[in-house]
Amino acid sequence: MNLESVTSIFESYIEKKQVNYALLVSGKWGSGKTYLWKNVLSQKVKEKELKPVYVSLNGISNVKEVEGILLVNLLPDSMNNKFVKGSMNVLRNGLNALGTVFAGGIKLSDLTDGVEINLDYSKLIICFDDLERCSIPIKDILGLINDYVEHKGLKVVICAYEEEINDDEYKRIKEKVIGRTLNYKANYQDFFDSSLDVLDEVEFKTFLIERKDMIVSFFYEHDIQNLRTFNFYLNCVHEVFPMLKNQDAGIINSMLFFMLIISNEFKEGRLTCLDSGDYKGYDSPFIFNENLLRIGKKSVGEDKSDREKFVEKYLNNQEKQELFTFSEGLYDYVLTGVLAEQKITKEIENRKEKETSEEEKVLNSLMGYNFKTLENEEFEESVKKFLGYIKEGKYSMYHYPSFYKTFQYFVTNLILIKDIKEIEDVLFEGIQKAKETSEVNFLLIENLEEEPSLLDQKLIEFHYDKIKDSNRNNAINIYKYLNVIGNELSDFLNTSMVYKCLFGCLNPQEFFQKIIELSNKEMLNLNFNLKQGYKMYLNNYCESEYKFFVDFEKILKEYIASNDIKQPKRLLYGEFLTWVDEIKGKLMK
Repeated sequence: MNLESVTSIFESYIEKKQVNYALLVSGKWGSGKTYLWKNVLSQKVKEKELKPVYVSLNGISNVKEVEGILLVNLLPDSMNNKFVKGSMNVLRNGLNALGTVFAGGIKLSDLTDGVEINLDYSKLIICFDDLERCSIPIKDILGLINDYVEHKGLKVVICAYEEEINDDEYKRIKEKVIGRTLNYKANYQDFFDSSLDVLDEVEFKTFLIERKDMIVSFFYEHDIQNLRTFNFYLNCVHEVFPMLKNQDAGIINSMLFFMLIISNEFKEGRLTCLDSGDYKGYDSPFIFNENLLRIGKKSVGEDKSDREKFVEKYLNNQEKQELFTFSEGLYDYVLTGVLAEQKITKEIENRKEKETSEEEKVLNSLMGYNFKTLENEEFEESVKKFLGYIKEGKYSMYHYPSFYKTFQYFVTNLILIKDIKEIEDVLFEGIQKAKETSEVNFLLIENLEEEPSLLDQKLIEFHYDKIKDSNRNNAINIYKYLNVIGNELSDFLNTSMVYKCLFGCLNPQEFFQKIIELSNKEMLNLNFNLKQGYKMYLNNYCESEYKFFVDFEKILKEYIASNDIKQPKRLLYGEFLTWVDEIKGKLMK
């Protein structure tokens, strides 16, 4: 329920001459319920010449203490002296005076020097906040409120996060006490405006107003029902404002967007101050294309990595992907509050110095709806340059299927008068060249068609070729560590085995030649570390591992059979073969 609806119902409630129920304003913690009362609803109370009274129930454990707090709030200002303040502590700690006061007026001569209290409680509107955090049994506090609204005619507003009240008594008593529940959701438009109203810095206020839509839409999109996060974010922006205010719009929007993401991750507890300097892989390049194959596609029920969740949550369209740029300085500042001005300034300067290549400019001019901004001659010239760069393999091979879809759209809608077969030939020629310079990326973000086209199939083929080359280059590094006694071999295996295909990328004969050159101590070290490594990573291994061990076992057995190998070397080879045979058996399962 929005602000206008809540306010309308509340005004109708307080205008009624007599009611016998309370209103409940329910919303998540931090959604602005207290802000709503203090800045909106209480003002409506004053406009009706009534008196608003606010009582937080957070941590209160005694009904009499509630009564005492109410009495302190209701006493006339003339009684607000040191003696009375001290005496009121007696009331807060258990003197059940409020019921007597409500009964029609008393003289508290022992506390107030003869000041008479004649309280017209028909003029009061009381707000009880934080009901879910109250330590008083729910039936007791609701019983007290029910007494106020039913027998004394008081009008009461209760603020609570109702979902956190797990009490059967509450559900039973609620129907008697609460006449209407108002499920309130934060109104960031209003909160943004009211936050700006209290700002004295005209320049900063103008800066925020110009970016209001981006900021507010982020909070609405992610359903962030915590105004503390909103306030935290604005405070962070205020601190970096001097460094941002004179930058171009692209840099400003990119850094503000990044701070929105990290602020939300921090306030929701997924990042903490201890994560400062640990960038979770978010600083590594992402490949953004909705039509690309994601390697290791998750099966139903399988957990996604933090990076995948991050992309799906915050970078789920082209506009956001283009806007996102990682900032170490802002990341660490949001998490720790320590502002490294020099680091952030340097990052800004680096962004300014980075020039966009001509092929990137041409690509950007045609992607999405950007082509619509081009004049006819500009469009034709951009298409000509684009096809030329594609043919030369200037772009990552992972982008070629999306290029094909773009040209399909142009041709189908008669935006481009060209033979699609001719364009296909250019794409196939270009992807062959792009393969040589494209980096393997394991975080391609969503799928090719269920029935992949020939170009899709070519991309898949090239992708796995690149993976094999990458795994091969990694695997042969084992030869650097075979002669090293220490932790180096163990560290290498612990890192490399997670790639799921270590020995399957090696040549059995080549590996055999390295083995027979090892000393006994080196052979013993290899045996031990391989056994430990396969215990941990065995279930992840690919089929090519089995073939490697079959071929290697045959080569080593023939070598042992045809040579007079002395002990203890022969024993070490035997242990190695026993280990190989065990691994083969497990890989077959």
